[in-house]
Amino acid sequence: MLDQRQDIGDYVLMTRPSFSYLVASLVAFTFIMTPPADARRRRRTRARVGYVSIESLTDKARVYIDGKYIGKTPFEKKLKFRPGKHKLKATKPGFMSSEMPFTIRRGRTTNLTIDLLPSSGFVKFDCNIEGAEVYLDGKLLGNTPLIKDIPLGEHVVTITKETYNDFTTQLVVTTGKKAFINGKLTPYNDLTPEALAIKREKQEKERQAAEAKTRLEESVHVQPVDEAHWYDDWYEKWWFWTAVGVVVVTSVAVPVATSSGGPQAGLNDHEGKYTISLP
Repeated sequence: MLDQRQDIGDYVLMTRPSFSYLVASLVAFTFIMTPPADARRRRRTRARVGYVSIESLTDKARVYIDGKYIGKTPFEKKLKFRPGKHKLKATKPGFMSSEMPFTIRRGRTTNLTIDLLPSSGFVKFDCNIEGAEVYLDGKLLGNTPLIKDIPLGEHVVTITKETYNDFTTQLVVTTGKKAFINGKLTPYNDLTPEALAIKREKQEKERQAAEAKTRLEESVHVQPVDEAHWYDDWYEKWWFWTAVGVVVVTSVAVPVATSSGGPQAGLNDHEGKYTISLP
């Protein structure tokens, strides 16, 4: 250690730095020159991995790296991977899939760009007869009205319905354009035996359904109630006048028999004094 000389008046004071002062200075220097543990860890991490930055011209494309799904585009942050060779795959319905190999270098960023090309277009199928079957290149798609995603290129569309002539047309699906097919079905003029059998079967089913409906309505039909009473038009009833006649005859016969001499006198000895008029 070196002595330090200080002049104090007429005297010269010789001092030496203390040992504790030197230790503290050494610790401070070491702390300043040594980065924190987190910084060292980040440096080691950067030294062991690399990064990939993915840009996409197609939104919501599903991205896979080495067969593992990592998310949908766009990606706001860089993705961290181990150095080495990798493979990216991007897919989206209605677009062609894209695959690209890339290499990750330690501590560096690899930039990738995804641009998927359309592989199909939307087509709307309609018909003047609802529920008609739609076939694309001989394959059933569904029933009208119908909207489907159709691959690009040329196709044959057939729309059919029982007892109607088929409607067939050509369809060309192009990138970025929508297509519309409006089929017009016409009834058969000359029905084939198969079509006639189908038509007769349909008519028979309709007839049976109509008969069943009629029987059901008859079974639940309520007959109107006759509200006429027995005493309506009583003076025109036969039994009324029969009863009147019996009462009149009785009222005449009994007094006549009594006034002609008692019970032993016959009705023939009594001169009739009454006249009975019946309508």
